[in-house]
Amino acid sequence: MKRFSLFMALLLAAGLAACGGAINTEHGSGATITVSNTGQVPICFVQISPVTDDAWGNDETGRRQIEPGEVQSFSVAPGDYDLLAANCGENDFIDNLGVSVQDDYFWEVSLAAP
Repeated sequence: MKRFSLFMALLLAAGLAACGGAINTEHGSGATITVSNTGQVPICFVQISPVTDDAWGNDETGRRQIEPGEVQSFSVAPGDYDLLAANCGENDFIDNLGVSVQDDYFWEVSLAAP
């Protein structure tokens, strides 16, 4: 169901970015998910949702690309999450499902060029 929702979620995220949408902070704090871009192209979308949610939710990057070699951290409440990252062309993405985040979680992402 989440994969089916990917297109709609990315479309919504792009719309929010165009309108100056805010960073989604609904996940709380106490733990950190750090995304490391180990690829050759920017990551434009990161989505984090509790494993119990049927939809992905908003883009977490705050309209900021994660360039190759860079990292970006996201505060979340301790729990189990599904993670998704996509390139700027929205034609390559990688997901990491059922991740248990109790304190700090480090996720290396490498995406193809759009």
